[in-house]
Amino acid sequence: MLNIEIISGSKELLEYVGPLWDKLNNHHKNKSINFKEKYEKLSFKERSNGFLIYKKDNININLVKDKDKKIYVGYCVSTINSGLVGEVSSLYIEPEYRKYGIGDELIKRAIKWLDDNKVNKKIIGVAVGNEDVLKFYERLGFRSRTIILEQC
Repeated sequence: MLNIEIISGSKELLEYVGPLWDKLNNHHKNKSINFKEKYEKLSFKERSNGFLIYKKDNININLVKDKDKKIYVGYCVSTINSGLVGEVSSLYIEPEYRKYGIGDELIKRAIKWLDDNKVNKKIIGVAVGNEDVLKFYERLGFRSRTIILEQC
């Protein structure tokens, strides 16, 4: 049985997200069809600057900690922009901790936080090449609406 805890906060937890985000970024790089070089160049410092623009109340971070091993094994970052669009901005669970419902719990907490903050809509971006996660998000009520193309 897993002995985990979920720690909730805001920007003050970003430093703990970094090592896990690097693994997610590497995953996207390996799966990317057209933009491998963008993932190779993107650093967590650069990515976290995008989170730092939000007011403290408009960013929610949930960190998953294995209490026995004393390590962080997952996270979810959610944000609310000035137009009250809520986004599940980043989600990662270490592979050996998947299939235990941790991702479901993180998304449910993110959705509750977004609902509590009365957003106008909720979105999640999925990188091309990572379509395996679509069924997970669809199971939680998200559907594809728009495909945005970017010039290489």
